[in-house]
Amino acid sequence: MTNMFVVIGWSQGKGHITKELLEKVLPGPSEENVKVFVCGPPGLYKAVSGTKKSPSDQGELDGYLKEIGYSKDQVYKF
Repeated sequence: MTNMFVVIGWSQGKGHITKELLEKVLPGPSEENVKVFVCGPPGLYKAVSGTKKSPSDQGELDGYLKEIGYSKDQVYKF
């Protein structure tokens, strides 16, 4: 089986999303007009942003984004 990352020429890394990765690739929480959008399976939400309570309730901010210093207003969970 051919490695998909080699075929498409992807060079930006692969694997789990970590706090260190987010700190490297996202603008800092103190920068102006920052909004982070989160979408993925339940485990990703739990690690990165905390889970949504319902379609109309974003729930509390938790996880890596909270640890990095983002506010609830800067994070949108799909």
